[in-house]
Amino acid sequence: MVSDLFKWLAQINSTENRSVLHVALRAPKDALIKPDGKNVVPEVWNVGAIGKPLKDVIAIGIGGSFLGPLFVHTALQTDPQALESTKGHQLRL
Repeated sequence: MVSDLFKWLAQINSTENRSVLHVALRAPKDALIKPDGKNVVPEVWNVGAIGKPLKDVIAIGIGGSFLGPLFVHTALQTDPQALESTKGHQLRL
């Protein structure tokens, strides 16, 4: 069964009868993960868990911690398109 995790076509999620695709959540935008012949990565990058585009993101640190804002800052630095995609949005730290 472990080897099936590395086969995108393997339907090992028996409760939902579909492939295990959580690896797509961490995949870069240009990755190809095609469980049923269709690349699922663009959809993962464009929507949240309920199938709608992300509107608000809340990063919660522990009381007075600088780690929450540092997390957001670090995450945005890793994506070269982050600055461009945040135009017109409000960022509160």
